[in-house]
Amino acid sequence: QAPQPMQLIINNHSESTSQSKTVAPQVPSPPRREEVANDTYHWMQSPTNRLCLYTAIGLGLYILQGHLQNKWRLRETQLKMDANLFAR
Repeated sequence: QAPQPMQLIINNHSESTSQSKTVAPQVPSPPRREEVANDTYHWMQSPTNRLCLYTAIGLGLYILQGHLQNKWRLRETQLKMDANLFAR
């Protein structure tokens, strides 16, 4: 005699719950002027920070000088061409 087949019961269901609370973050007060000045003073005490700052300022001035020199040269060239009757 063959054995009876085994009966399987599958209880397949899912549940999900979610709870959330919204907490308003505290807005930090803006830093006072004395704190900013003090932080800047301490930041400038580092030789590396000073070197980087002065290098960035120097590069910015160098680029600005090149830009202004180019504008001046183009303006001078345009004036020469405008004054030349044969170049028109």
